[in-house]
Amino acid sequence: IIIGICVSAFLAFKKLPKQMFSAVSIYKGGEWLKSAIPLIFAVGLVVTNMNIDIVMVGALAGEEQAGQYRVASRMAAFVLFILFASNNAVSPRISALYEAGEKEKLQSIITRTARITLIATLPIALTMILFSKIILSLSFCEVFVLASTCLIILSFANLFAVFMGQVGQVMSLTGHEKYTAFAVFIAVIINVSLNYMLVPSMGMNGAAIATGVSIVVWNGVLAFWTVRKTGLYCTALGPIGKRAVE
Repeated sequence: IIIGICVSAFLAFKKLPKQMFSAVSIYKGGEWLKSAIPLIFAVGLVVTNMNIDIVMVGALAGEEQAGQYRVASRMAAFVLFILFASNNAVSPRISALYEAGEKEKLQSIITRTARITLIATLPIALTMILFSKIILSLSFCEVFVLASTCLIILSFANLFAVFMGQVGQVMSLTGHEKYTAFAVFIAVIINVSLNYMLVPSMGMNGAAIATGVSIVVWNGVLAFWTVRKTGLYCTALGPIGKRAVE
């Protein structure tokens, strides 16, 4: 970690414009705090949504299924790897272009990024879906093959999230972070409720369905709000209709 911090600091010092180091600092504490609170709330809810299903499987179906489900959940998270990487890569452009009012250029970048990310993710997702039993068996042991259905369900859900694009990033970087927090809050409520209803009868597969539904709802709601609040279309389909960008 220390080496990573040092390398990052060195690269930043070398690449950042020299004028930046002599510029006068301007602090907007009130505005930053107003944005930070919803973002902190959203991040906390995302972490909760990523782990609450494991906790509920352990509480309602037993430790053995909880262990198997946790492995499937973490394996399915590989489907999101390229999406997370692309989020970090385009985040500065999203903020800068939106503030500059260059929505057409921003829309082009968002659509192109979503499509490239989806194409690059498809091999990972299809591998997880088509070879779930083999992957779990070779990576761990035969016992974890029982979680193959969970891996398939969660991989489909995460692939849907990839298809929907950078909805969370766009909302958070364009001054609509409170909508991101609210969408994640809805997802957590759905996840907990469905887990409580499905896990007792379906075990870890019920938890996978609950989490998958919460992921679909979360991204669907954010995609809808992104269009309504920013006029931007984040999905891999790109702009829909004649007036995609106002």
